[in-house]
Amino acid sequence: MEQPINVISARELRELIARAYLGQSGNTNDDLPRRLGSVTLHPHQLSAARRLVAAIEEFGGALLSDEVGMGKTFVALAIARHFRSTIVVGPAALRDMWSEQARRAGVELPFLSLEALSRTSYSGKPCDLVIIDEAHHCRNPSTVRYRHVSRMVMRSKVLMLSATPIHNSPRDLSSVLALFMGSRAEWLTGSEIARCVVRRQIESAGLEDRVPDVKALIWKEIEDDDTVPRQLLALPPPVPPRDGGDGGALVTRSLLRQWCSSDAALESALRRRLAKSIALRDALECGSYPSQRELSAWVFAEDSVQLAFPSLVASPIGDGAALLAALSAHEP
Repeated sequence: MEQPINVISARELRELIARAYLGQSGNTNDDLPRRLGSVTLHPHQLSAARRLVAAIEEFGGALLSDEVGMGKTFVALAIARHFRSTIVVGPAALRDMWSEQARRAGVELPFLSLEALSRTSYSGKPCDLVIIDEAHHCRNPSTVRYRHVSRMVMRSKVLMLSATPIHNSPRDLSSVLALFMGSRAEWLTGSEIARCVVRRQIESAGLEDRVPDVKALIWKEIEDDDTVPRQLLALPPPVPPRDGGDGGALVTRSLLRQWCSSDAALESALRRRLAKSIALRDALECGSYPSQRELSAWVFAEDSVQLAFPSLVASPIGDGAALLAALSAHEP
């Protein structure tokens, strides 16, 4: 008896070849939903979800590294439906996006920011699946964030999302994969990496027509404020650390170069100098004059300064009135 012949598209044929190469059967994870609430997955998203679930079952985790614009969030939401309990970890700026897309997909997902994990460890119950968005923020094993994330996923399956997992060296990738794979991540073969990392380009998924065209670049002239360089040139010399020089013209030249770059660059440079002046003032008012090394005990973070105890970290000084006056003159 002759077997019937099924005619399939070239894309379906490529998927069959890929599954055979990766050691997956044609029926792998067919229970994954094609429709999530008001969202219908594209074929490339559904095939990615199937490959990732198979990788999670084999390795304990997987990395989705598709190009931007291919819908990694919806792939992750489809996989979340495959597990009983899931939590999303990502930059705080993405909280609203995840909340909105989860609502559209009919999935309830708690969200924990990477910024929170940089300060304190996760104290909730272990989830079956942890989704880590922008996973390249967890590529440095020496950070507090990495240690806290590592403890959090210790008894969970992991799905990582990042279009740019490698920033500095291939070791970035092994560090990310090590969160769920441990030291084994450093010795993966090419075949194993191909099974636990899914990476496609827009062209390979046939989505190039869906990407909006970029309009021609339009240059806009921005008027410079001529008073800024005059104000910078009029600044008196700053108060240096105990073992440093005042920098003289080099300080002004540095600020001028920042101003030539952008207003934002100048603002950032001025914020750093103001933060250092706050630390110096705190020490001088307590009768201490810190060296450059001692000054590092004061922690600067964005627009805040974590003050140290000058009596413990800095050398005492007699009369600091002159230095305080010079510091006040340099501050705006």
